[in-house]
Amino acid sequence: MRRFKVALLLLFLDSLEARTNFVVPSGGKVAVWQAEEAELNGAWDRVRHPWASGGEFVAPKGALSRPLEFIFEVKRPTVIAVRPLWFVHGERRIARRFPHPLPMRHGPDVLDWCGRFVFFTCPSAGRVGILDAITERLARIVDLGGYPVDLVADRRQGRVYIAEAKFDRLLILDARTGEVVGATPLPGCPWSLALHDERLFIACMEAKRMIVFDTVKGKIIAKIPLPAELVHLRVSSQPRPRVMVWFRPFTLDIRTLKPAPSKILYLSPRTRRRCRFGYPQFQPMAYVDSPKPHVLRIHIPHSEGFPPNWRGKKEIGVRTFDVSSVTTPTPQRIKLLKRKGLPIVIGPEAIDGYPIYMDRQSPEVTANTSPVIWRKQHFVFFTAPAAGRIGVFNLDEECLVKSIEIGGYPLDLLVDQKRGKVYIADALGKRLIILDALGHQVVGQIKLRDLPRSMELCAGKLFVTCGKSLVIIDVESRRVVREIKMALRPIAVTLLWEGLANGQVRRVRHLAVGFPAMVFDALTLKFLSEELPPSFSRRKRISVKISKGTKSFVADNLLTLGIDGERWIDVSEAADPQLLSPQPLGEKDAPGTITLSLDNGPEFDWRNDIWFTPDQQIFLIYDTDEFWDWNAITFRLKPGRHILRVRAYSRWAFLDALCVNSTLKGRLNLTVKPLPKNNHWVFYHDEPVRFEVEVRNNERLEFSPRLTYFIFNYLGQEVKRGMKNFVLKPLGIWRTNLKFNLRETGRFTLILSLKSEEGKLVRRVRFVRLPKLVRPRLLFRREEIPSGLAEHLYERSQGNPFFAVELLKSL
Repeated sequence: MRRFKVALLLLFLDSLEARTNFVVPSGGKVAVWQAEEAELNGAWDRVRHPWASGGEFVAPKGALSRPLEFIFEVKRPTVIAVRPLWFVHGERRIARRFPHPLPMRHGPDVLDWCGRFVFFTCPSAGRVGILDAITERLARIVDLGGYPVDLVADRRQGRVYIAEAKFDRLLILDARTGEVVGATPLPGCPWSLALHDERLFIACMEAKRMIVFDTVKGKIIAKIPLPAELVHLRVSSQPRPRVMVWFRPFTLDIRTLKPAPSKILYLSPRTRRRCRFGYPQFQPMAYVDSPKPHVLRIHIPHSEGFPPNWRGKKEIGVRTFDVSSVTTPTPQRIKLLKRKGLPIVIGPEAIDGYPIYMDRQSPEVTANTSPVIWRKQHFVFFTAPAAGRIGVFNLDEECLVKSIEIGGYPLDLLVDQKRGKVYIADALGKRLIILDALGHQVVGQIKLRDLPRSMELCAGKLFVTCGKSLVIIDVESRRVVREIKMALRPIAVTLLWEGLANGQVRRVRHLAVGFPAMVFDALTLKFLSEELPPSFSRRKRISVKISKGTKSFVADNLLTLGIDGERWIDVSEAADPQLLSPQPLGEKDAPGTITLSLDNGPEFDWRNDIWFTPDQQIFLIYDTDEFWDWNAITFRLKPGRHILRVRAYSRWAFLDALCVNSTLKGRLNLTVKPLPKNNHWVFYHDEPVRFEVEVRNNERLEFSPRLTYFIFNYLGQEVKRGMKNFVLKPLGIWRTNLKFNLRETGRFTLILSLKSEEGKLVRRVRFVRLPKLVRPRLLFRREEIPSGLAEHLYERSQGNPFFAVELLKSL
């Protein structure tokens, strides 16, 4: 029996040897591995087509089928770059990384401090950066992996607590050394942290729980279940310690009327407090709002395009009008509201107008709708909840024309521009009142089961928050077509716009429903009340006490930290995810059309998502060599036989081939900088074009590469070339300066190619050589300005756009 097994093993190894028909070329050459020659494993079909590179391409028989296998062998340590060659009709969907559909944050995102160090999160890079507040330099970069979304420093114990949402962990850092000294598993996506004395409150979004962690004992002491996904926590100490919890808005797909993943974390509970009038797709002609009770304010920003009935009558500026005759409640009304437990909201509260001129951006207007002609009469409708009235203001005559007594408690007001109707949410009468927008008369009402609070109109349906439900009403039949139960009492509803902000590209596909915040006692953990949630933000601004005083730091999520409002520090070394090697997909990531994996390793997306070069922020064009220099997936190989697997996650993964080449990426680092370094890649006509090239060896092996460089002008014509051979010692650095005497001016491209038997590495940079400047000279460098002159002129010309001209005159 043993001999039989050995014979089978040898037979299997022989067959595997015979199937090793893919070769990794040396010297960075690109090999095309035809997909039809790989192991199909009975899960892929060969399809003949003359457009395919080898006459055939492969298509999966179904999603999540067995992978396509490319078997190959390398005889020495190698790094390969892999990119798919798609058939022309193949789907090319990329993976959606956590926390999709929420926006990906690069950082610095959240700040806190302990001692002399400032700690900041870099969520997309899976890191925490540590900045020395005194020297203003990065002291350390802590690689955590996952998605560190929040952090808080315990300055008493000298520790920093980090909420890592992708792998559901609470990580503990030693504030002095930056070492991870503890990790606690948490349920369902920890998203926010709040520290009070020895208690750390953790908002676990997906688990719908608030976790209480004892920082002294180092363990969880309470788990409080909540009705919805919580996204933020805040602890206040006055008058008694309490914890306020914010909840994630509910999102509805307007087309299907089914729940959809929420793209936002917060929704303001305020009603319509502002209305605009104007021509379609142009600047508004007038804004109407209410700065304080009993006052209606009209702001006319400009006179361009005034309608005929405004000419000679209207003036640019802001005017206020007293509407107290509508908004003043009677003593009997005040007693009634107090007895019902309703707040005394004077008003104007909700404001809307008719006609405000629907444009092509409106969800109620199709692409064939022509612009509406400016009418002679325009009306502003506003609610006075405490008085139980609706006011009607004539915008053209600038006078109050009517006060409509409806009783109840009118909280929200919405005008249907297409049908000429005004809908009013009466929270006391449990009804929607319908007015005619031109006749100013009540024409109907819709009875509801509970108190309406907020409304939105889209696609012929009225969405109303009512009690603990979202009620959907058909505006034509005035009937309730659907009622969606909510875990909490909704307080606001709004439309979510997508796409660009102009023309027909902008559209509405989703509707968001906001909830109140819940308040708990921080000591007893008992529920206290529900409150209107104020707007929140992460800890993005801190002040650090140092020996010389205080420094303020601001995070902007743009790879920089602001200091004292005067200067910015580049922390892209820690926060830029483009500088990292490709990251494998996790359980919370949604794969794209295909994934790539080596042997039995983790799965990677089929490309990176880099569209701007990390060194110069140059926009990349898809499927060019430069694009794949940054976006190809790399694998590090040991000597021996390997299997590259392609797994399909779509029926439309039409794969033609894989393009594979050996690369020096990750093994060597190639950087190029202009000289002088502060010239921003711009050279004068009378100075030489110089660059500093640095090659850094990350391996404990010796390399003997060849550096070849080319310069091309804006027409793509080669104007300079050169070559240098050198030896790079293990973990060594080699530097050289390149100097070019160019006759032409304009925009140029410098291509550096580092090549050896182990692979190839290419970098492309752009620079500009200016023509000879004649008077007036408008460009200066700091060192060319006489000492003290720049400061003097800056003080004299604060806000002056002609600073350069004044500088010229002074020189």
